[in-house]
Amino acid sequence: MQRIYREANVGIEDLPTGVLLEWRDGFHIALNYTSDTQTINIPASAKIMIGTACLEPAGVAVWTE
Repeated sequence: MQRIYREANVGIEDLPTGVLLEWRDGFHIALNYTSDTQTINIPASAKIMIGTACLEPAGVAVWTE
């Protein structure tokens, strides 16, 4: 899959196992399903609605760009 995405010039992010990143209706949503604190990349230009780039266990972050 990574090769196909690279060939199509689609950006991919290597997230830790248990961390999900979704995009829905203009919102980026990060979910941490691990028992460890995880840090994700949120662009400096983003408007963070909920949470921070440092996701606590079971944490959520929501932002728009």
